[in-house]
Amino acid sequence: MASKHDFHFLSAEFQLEYLSTLLRQNNQLILDICDQYGEVKVLKFNRKTFENKQSDFYHFCLVKACKSLHAVECLVVNFLQEDSQTVLRTAYEAYLHMAYVRNVPDSLNQFLDFKLGLVSGDYTHPLSGRGKPQRDKVLDPVTKEIFNYGISVRQLALGNRIKEDSFIFDKLYRHLSEHVHINFISSGNYRSKDQMSYTMFDGSKVLQAAFNSIFISLFILVEYSMFNKELDKDFKIAIKELVEPQAKNLIEISKDLVDDEEDIKHLYQRLNRILLDVKDLT
Repeated sequence: MASKHDFHFLSAEFQLEYLSTLLRQNNQLILDICDQYGEVKVLKFNRKTFENKQSDFYHFCLVKACKSLHAVECLVVNFLQEDSQTVLRTAYEAYLHMAYVRNVPDSLNQFLDFKLGLVSGDYTHPLSGRGKPQRDKVLDPVTKEIFNYGISVRQLALGNRIKEDSFIFDKLYRHLSEHVHINFISSGNYRSKDQMSYTMFDGSKVLQAAFNSIFISLFILVEYSMFNKELDKDFKIAIKELVEPQAKNLIEISKDLVDDEEDIKHLYQRLNRILLDVKDLT
């Protein structure tokens, strides 16, 4: 495992190779977990218990994140860093949903019953006094009961009871979102180093993209270890053996890739939370 000193003196090519290797290892472990535990329990056992519905939604988020992270890996190694961050936002949102439904289980109906019910007709949006649908509420036509509806991505991060997520959310999510839409603030990523022409071949930001991808993949691995109470001991060991050294390494190499001191502080806080969460994982 490269130290901060070693990483600093590697060529950019070998720095990318090193970070890509870490991401590949994490992606493979997440894939192995999906293959082992990703059963659709509601359909398999024909029982719509809360536990089965929570597990199904959680593993849907996990496999969606897994596919996105594999796509990110392909994009990063081909120097398509902006597009990698667009796809990475999907994996990050999947993680935020996973953490939220684990820590705020009463929220599950927001993502399943209400959302699916609006499509099936089991729920509708109530009408305001002016006859317009109230999109932030749902109505049960049978009982006439009205429920609040909708949780923003920011609410997922600030309300998932992992306080360190709230420290990094605004800056990280804004960065990932800049590359999703046509936002001229990101135009510098598409210009040559002398800023005189547009190009798709400037790889100067690819290391930051790889770093972000590893960062989020660590969230997902640790989050899953806390969700699955029946996780096999071999998987617990594998997660700990990957996550601990990687989190420590990201702390050490972050100063090569992150300029803002406040961002580094919040990054340290989140990585130290990861280390705390896996400390006793065996």
